[in-house]
Amino acid sequence: MKYFIILALMVAAPFISYAQNDTLVSYSAIIEAPGVSQSDLFTRGRQWFNEFFRNSKYVIQIADKETGEIAGKGAMRITAYYLEYSKLGNVFISNFSINIYVKNGRYKYVLKEFSITYDDGTVLFSPLTSSETTNVKAFLTSNKRMQSAYTAIREANDKKVKELIESLTNAMQNANPNDF
Repeated sequence: MKYFIILALMVAAPFISYAQNDTLVSYSAIIEAPGVSQSDLFTRGRQWFNEFFRNSKYVIQIADKETGEIAGKGAMRITAYYLEYSKLGNVFISNFSINIYVKNGRYKYVLKEFSITYDDGTVLFSPLTSSETTNVKAFLTSNKRMQSAYTAIREANDKKVKELIESLTNAMQNANPNDF
């Protein structure tokens, strides 16, 4: 019976995560947008959400034009290359929260609460921390391979988030050519 319970735990919960004392991964900045009104920045932020995320109505949780806040829960695909014998990357989903706060002449973005999952929603790394090493253990996977995967996933996530930030910055700085 004891062996059955141990086997069931190994099969039912292949990933076991231990608490880490590192800071959570987050990205934030305050960006100046001289001469741009809060209303215009809000419109640009809302338009960026609509263009960047496939279905922004499911992403956006708060869109308050009066307070200048747009907030939501986003997800994006990341590809990590960590298997030495494979040129094909492994695809994961980076889930995160995103907030944009706008005021006259400036805006602030905050991306935080990152968790990495497989396509089927199985959690791999949550929360994503600043640690260079992982304590996550996987059934039949060596510590070296888990560390390699963790490093590659952190790097792939960082790259994708920086692309997201660049996209947001471009959208917030540039007026829509359809605006008069």
